[in-house]
Amino acid sequence: NSPAPYWASCVAIPIVTAPPPYDTLLTDFPMSALSDCPYLTVDIGTPFIRWCSDNYYHVSYCNEGTMIANQISIQVDLDSFLSLTNSNYPVIQQNGNTYTFAVDDLDIGECGNLRLDVELGCDTEIQGFTHCTQAHIFPDSICAPFNMDWDGSSIEVQGFCANDSVHFT
Repeated sequence: NSPAPYWASCVAIPIVTAPPPYDTLLTDFPMSALSDCPYLTVDIGTPFIRWCSDNYYHVSYCNEGTMIANQISIQVDLDSFLSLTNSNYPVIQQNGNTYTFAVDDLDIGECGNLRLDVELGCDTEIQGFTHCTQAHIFPDSICAPFNMDWDGSSIEVQGFCANDSVHFT
């Protein structure tokens, strides 16, 4: 598989055999660009959230596209029980618990990290909750050429189970 939808392998996929003791094997595959476009990915995670304590989220982002990505921003929606206390990039916009950060430009294959320090209050009523937080990266436009065979139509399917049968509408 190619690293992103804008890349294609220049060679047939070779069979790679790892000799014992099956440690680490590094193989490079030459790739060519199908389209000139950045392809940004973002991931957010935390090892744990403790109430009445300082916590952090780690946001990692990459440009897996075929050209440099400029004017990048990351929007993070924090759970309503969390409060942002610090970050390694300045907040450029805030709307409630939605924060937007401007991050550095990314070259092809380059990645970066955003650290968010958050606080979860000491209210005992919030113990045991799952705290939903998400991140989105911009620009998020699609540059790949569309399939010329596609006429633009879409099909919507709804289904339900009745006894031992599945019915689609």
